[in-house]
Amino acid sequence: MRFKCFLFFIYIISTNFSYAQTKEGLKDTIKNLLAEQKLTGAVWVTVSEKGEIVTDAYGYKNTK
Repeated sequence: MRFKCFLFFIYIISTNFSYAQTKEGLKDTIKNLLAEQKLTGAVWVTVSEKGEIVTDAYGYKNTK
């Protein structure tokens, strides 16, 4: 499970350095990856070129 999370994290980091995405595009990418990896949620932080820090999350509150 930790290895999957690590791979997911690496993928997200690499997509942010590869090309710029809109906030909606990034959320859609993460939503799709969560479904592929069978994870329940993720939290991420983006930093703009101006230094603005934005946090966001996607997932399910209760999975039971």
